[in-house]
Formats: sequence, structure tokens, C-alpha cells
Amino acid sequence: MLLASPTGLALLFLLLVIFMLASLALGVEVFSPRQLIEYWGQDSAQGYLISQSRLPRTLLAPMVGGCLGIAGLLLQTLSRNPIASPELLGMNAGAGLLVVLLLTINSAASVFLIGLSALVGAIISTLLVLLLLKTNKAHNSMLRMPLMGMAITLLFSSLTQALLTFDESSLATALFWLAGSVSERELGLLWQVLPILGLGLLLSAGLVFNLDLFLLDEKLASNLSPALAKVKLIAFIAICLLTAGCVTLAGPISFIGLIVPHMVKACGLNKHQWMLPGCFFVGAILLTLADILSRYIIFPHQAPVGAVTALIGAPIFIYFVVNKNQQVHR
Repeated sequence: MLLASPTGLALLFLLLVIFMLASLALGVEVFSPRQLIEYWGQDSAQGYLISQSRLPRTLLAPMVGGCLGIAGLLLQTLSRNPIASPELLGMNAGAGLLVVLLLTINSAASVFLIGLSALVGAIISTLLVLLLLKTNKAHNSMLRMPLMGMAITLLFSSLTQALLTFDESSLATALFWLAGSVSERELGLLWQVLPILGLGLLLSAGLVFNLDLFLLDEKLASNLSPALAKVKLIAFIAICLLTAGCVTLAGPISFIGLIVPHMVKACGLNKHQWMLPGCFFVGAILLTLADILSRYIIFPHQAPVGAVTALIGAPIFIYFVVNKNQQVHR
């Protein structure tokens, strides 16, 4: 397979660069490559638009998309469940609830506090799902995990709506964050959250060969690696860090973590040394494309990128589910 090679990853990187340049150039006002160079750094309306408006979202979108792609792959690998993802396991809802609670208490909270609350919320939702699974000793854990996550999501989402109704003063700030968008974000936000995402990526990369054990039978994997529980713990920490960082930067973004691993696996990749970077690049490309489309769906206004990822992701996921069912029944 072409993707299962440095050349394939280089091609994905080149495609990502092309989409990022398109992100800089496209919008209500379209710039040619020559104009991008000409206006770059100028003290003009065009220079401000490029450097202060489009550049931050051009960098945020691929980072958020790539990290969500990796978080989805880790979660599907650990749970051995093809429909596991941060949003289906309540991580986004948990992070969102804690952020809205923080904004209700302090509408001028710093980015650091927002990131910390998102991280705590993601961890709480994960622990609740794991606790519910542990207290129920049934054998259909692959089915029950997303069901437990959906229950936690509904609970936390209801509490979030209640908080928004209770405190109208923070409503505008919270709704802007909950819409899921990479627009109107400052570049400094990325630099402040980057250590969280960087640590999550480093932990994920450190587990790249251990993760292949989860592709084996569970009992066989346990015999091959007595430290499997430690691998799970580190992987869940990485998932929480990546999810919290992404939620802090862009709010809840759906479907990226769910469909990107399926898209990468559909290319024939079956080793995590290729799937991890593949998921990062595919997720980065997908969210960058969604951000570009968000500028034109209701032109001249902009749609939340979270809504665009749902429009793109839902048909793709339905296709994979239907195609998988057809293969099973052949």
C-alpha cells in the first residue's frame, strides 16, 4: 500500500500543505498566491485579514483535526469497538459541561483555566463510563461502551443546557465556544494549548508498537504483555489530553474522531506505526477542508465548522457501516 510508506505520508503532508494554502487564500475575499506574499505583514486591511484572521484558523484546523483523528484511533483500538469516539463516549460533553460551568462562575476565565476544566471534564466522563462498565459484568462490552457514553453525553448535555438557561450573562461566550469553530480564535490560543496536545501526541507515539497488541485476541495480548493495563492507562491519558486540547481550541467537533480511523483502515493500513500518522494527516486534511467549506455553505456568512463535519462525516460513516454489513453477509 502506498500510504504504508514514507512516500505515502509525504504525499498526505503535501496535500495538507495545499489545503492550508487554500485556507489562507479562500473566503469572502479571495487572494492569489502572489497577493498572499504581497500583503503578508503589511499594515493594511488585507494584511490584517491574512495574518490575524485566516492564519490562526489555518493552523488550528489541521492541529485539531489531526489530534482528534489520533484520539479516535486510540479509543477504537483500546475498546476494540469500531464506533468508539470521544464524542460518543461523553468526552466532549464532559469537557463542555466543565467549561460552561467555569464560564458561568467566571465569564472572563483565562485560556489556561478553560483548558484545565476541559481536561477535568473529559477525565470525569471517561471515568464514569469505565465505572459503569466495571459494575456491569456482562460480556457485550463492545456494544455497551458507546451506549454508556451516549447516556453520559445526554446527561452532561442536559446539565450544560440548564446552566446556559440559568446564567444568561455567559450565554453568548458559551454558545460561541459550543458551536465548534476555528474562526475568530487568536494565534496565542494555539501556543497556550500546544503543550497539552504535544504531550498527548508524544504519549501516543510512545505506544505505537504496543497498540498492535490490541489487534490480537484479548487473552493472547495479555499473555504477550503483562503491562497491558499500563498501556491502557497511558493511552487513556493521551486520549483525554488530546480531546481536552481540541475542545479548548475549537469547541466540540463531531465525527472527525469517528470516521478518520475508518478512512485510514480502508486504505489497507493495519499497523499503528502507519495508522497513527495516517490518522493525523487525514484528520488534519478533513477538518481544514470542512473549515474552507464552512465559509461558503451560507455565503457570505460562515457556518460553524462542527456542523460541516457532521454533514461530511455522517454520510461517510453510514457508507462504512453499510459496506461492513454487506461484507459480513456475503
